[in-house]
Amino acid sequence: EQLDAHIEALRTFQPHALQGYPVATDLVAQRALARGIRLHIPLVILTAEPVIPAHRERIGEAFGANVLSFYGSRENGWITYDHPETKEMLINTAGVVLESDPETNELYVTDLLNRGMPLIRYRIGDRGRLSDKPARCGDPRPVLASVDGRTADVVVLPSGARVPGVVADYRGLVLDPEGFTDVQLVQRDLHTMDVYYVPGPRFKQASLDVYVERMGRYFLGELELRTHPVERIEPGPNGKVRSLISMVSEG
Repeated sequence: EQLDAHIEALRTFQPHALQGYPVATDLVAQRALARGIRLHIPLVILTAEPVIPAHRERIGEAFGANVLSFYGSRENGWITYDHPETKEMLINTAGVVLESDPETNELYVTDLLNRGMPLIRYRIGDRGRLSDKPARCGDPRPVLASVDGRTADVVVLPSGARVPGVVADYRGLVLDPEGFTDVQLVQRDLHTMDVYYVPGPRFKQASLDVYVERMGRYFLGELELRTHPVERIEPGPNGKVRSLISMVSEG
C-alpha cells in the first residue's frame, strides 16, 4: 500500500527529478514494473548507498529516467557526482579536496566551505581510489575511480588476509537480475559468511550456486557461505541498506 501511494504521488506530481536511496527507489521501481506502470521522471539521482547495475536498470526502465548517483556526506556535502553521459565520478573541487591513501585506499576530505569547524584531511571512513587518468568527457576536474565501501566493512579471513567489502557491490554483475532482487552478506565470525538473498519471480538455483561459487573465490575459499532466502533486506536505523556487514574486528 505504501509503495502504491508513492507511485500515485509521483504520477500526480510529475517531478522533473527524483533523489533517493538506491534500495528504496528500487522497491518503488519493482512495484511499478509489477503493475505494468511506467512513470515519466527524466532524472533520478541515487545516493547514500552503493548503486549496482540491477538498480540502475530497473529504475531506468520503470521511471524512463537517466539514472545518476552522487557521493557525499552530511559533514562535507557534495563530494563527487556522475557525469550524465560517461558516469564518471567527478570531484567537486569547488567544495572539497579529496585524497586517497595509496596503501590503504582510505579517503581523506578537506572541506573548503565549512566556516563553523574546519575539517582538514578528515578521515571520512570510506575507502576509494582516485583515477590517474583525465576525465573522458574532457572535464578538467579529477575523477574518483571507485568507492570501495566503508572502512569498517572489511572481511577478515582466518589466514589474516583482508578482503574489501566492495566485492559485495559486484553482485549485480554475477546475479541474474530477473531471478534476484537483492543480496546482503553478513560476517559474524571468522569462518562463516551468511548470504541473505531475496528471490525474484524467475529465481534459479543455478544462479545462486554461481554467485556462491564466485563469492567463495573472492574470499579465497576460507569462508563457509550459508544461504538464507528472505522476503526483503531490512535497512539499518538510518534507513540505509548495507551490502556487507562485518562484525569481525580487523585488529
